Formats: sequence, C-alpha cells, structure tokens
Amino acid sequence: MLVNGRLNSLYNLIQPGDHVALWAYGLGVTTGQPPEPTSPVDPTKLFSPIPYVRLNFDYRPNATASPAVPGYGLPGEPEFFGYIGGGSYQINFRIPPPSVSIPACDGVKILSNLTVTISGPNSHDAAQLCVQPPVATQR
Repeated sequence: MLVNGRLNSLYNLIQPGDHVALWAYGLGVTTGQPPEPTSPVDPTKLFSPIPYVRLNFDYRPNATASPAVPGYGLPGEPEFFGYIGGGSYQINFRIPPPSVSIPACDGVKILSNLTVTISGPNSHDAAQLCVQPPVATQR
C-alpha cells in the first residue's frame, strides 16, 4: 500500500482523506485447466479479468477481512480500478474519516487500526493499515 510515495508503516501513517494505491494479484477467475508443462499456451487465454471490486473500511483494531455488509464498516468504491496485466490489478481509493475515535497503531498490540477489504464477484481479501488518529480539538 503506497501513501505519499512510500509504504504505509508506523513511520508513514495514512491520514483520513489521503489517496492511496494498492496492487492486488489473482482477483480474477481462471478458465479451463492449466497447460501441460510441455505445451505452450497463451496465459491470457487462462485468465478472465473481473469487472469490478467493492471496498469495506473497518476501523476496529486488528480487524480481519470482511466483505461489505450493510451496517458493518464503511462501504466504498475505488476511485480507479484497472487490470494492469499478468493477473495484477491496481486499485486507487481515498481513506474515509473514521466515524468513531480510533486507537493509534503501536506495532505490538495494535498492528493496524484500519482494515480495507477488497471484494470481487467471487472472493475477498484485505490490507491492514495504520491511520493517524484525528487530533481532538480543544475548546
């Protein structure tokens, strides 16, 4: 997961509102059987790219992958979704603000405070991220 041109970590936190890029492999379905080791086959004939993905943003600490379900997490759509070849996809999206206060990642007990689940027509997987908690304003 890239943010500000670098990988997300405890030292490069994502901010709510940031635009990020994610690359995924294998979201599509295969067609037919794998070729015999000695027979040349065009790999594009074995792979059908998927037409869409859905996103789910879960701000619970260390949450596992969970496809978008109404009332659970924050559903979202990518800003960009495209097949870039060889079974790989690029997904760009914006980090929504959390609807509740979130704890900071500490690298020990809280390894992520945002799980982004990417759901396709037949499967889902997730990326666990560290987001900078919003600073409370004092009055």
